[in-house]
Amino acid sequence: MKLRNKTNFDTVQLKAFIRQVAAKEELTPADIAKFRVTARYRRRSAYRADDCPGGWAYYNTWTFSLSFVRGVMPDKAKLAKVIGHELAHCQGVRHRHMQNNRYGWPSDWEQYWAWARELPLTMHGPTKPPTRDEKISASVAHCESMLAQWQRKVKLAATKAAYWKRKLRYYEKRQAAAPADNAESEVSE
Repeated sequence: MKLRNKTNFDTVQLKAFIRQVAAKEELTPADIAKFRVTARYRRRSAYRADDCPGGWAYYNTWTFSLSFVRGVMPDKAKLAKVIGHELAHCQGVRHRHMQNNRYGWPSDWEQYWAWARELPLTMHGPTKPPTRDEKISASVAHCESMLAQWQRKVKLAATKAAYWKRKLRYYEKRQAAAPADNAESEVSE
């Protein structure tokens, strides 16, 4: 499985969490390995004011995404349910078929997903934004790298230009000598 983690959650633990849910959903290890998952943050909104993680998936694919509220540790049972819900979408299950089973929000959903509360999932401290000096240092390093790259291209261009100049001189000399060769052949006949 390929996990692109854009959150502060521990990547190894989040990947193991997704694998556990997929195994509970009776997916084979070969199927689990095909998944492409993105974990990212979302904003709180009026329609989703709670801290429950969200997600979306493409039907009949191996791609889905999880969205978390920044700085909030989600209820692990809800997270497992959301992952299971998105895995079902990946297998082609539509919302109309999810209303009265473990993928919807029936009254007994918590009993089915309660096992996930025991799984480890930790969050690293928030990463501090780079300081002004760090940004400037990064920009200087980038400029130096780009300058070196373009200087190499200039050198390569000069080498190629010299090659084609030599080749052009060669053919110009042959062209200048060609009419004299033709004149000699006409005289000898």
